[in-house]
Amino acid sequence: MANVVVMGCGMVGSVMATDLAREPGLKVTAVDASPEARARASERAKRLGVPLTVAEADLGSASEIRRLLTTADLACGAMASRLAFAALRTVIEAGKPYCDISFMGEDAWDLDELAKTKGVTAVVDIGVAPGMSHVLAARAAADLD
Repeated sequence: MANVVVMGCGMVGSVMATDLAREPGLKVTAVDASPEARARASERAKRLGVPLTVAEADLGSASEIRRLLTTADLACGAMASRLAFAALRTVIEAGKPYCDISFMGEDAWDLDELAKTKGVTAVVDIGVAPGMSHVLAARAAADLD
């Protein structure tokens, strides 16, 4: 069973968490500091009949993120932009693969060498649009003659 931590239980993070929790072989924990966000994620999972663990953590704290990652096989980010870059750095330093939909004003490429050194794959800025729309458009273009 692979352990996945979804950091951020907002509108998109809670959907990510419940979608992932539907997958056989994944144990998903959705994390947020906001009691309201955690309650919405928990209610959504219950309504859908999805086994989701919801936990409280300050995602602005590197030590809290490191604690969350101790048993994680994969981390996903859906946080406020003010938290995203520092969280990315912490996840890379912890040596965990990461997929993040969060916008960050900082340049994620600044952490490229750190990720390479740690052997970490980090896919960032992969929100709906821009993000996934760009990936799908590039794939379509590559498939066309």
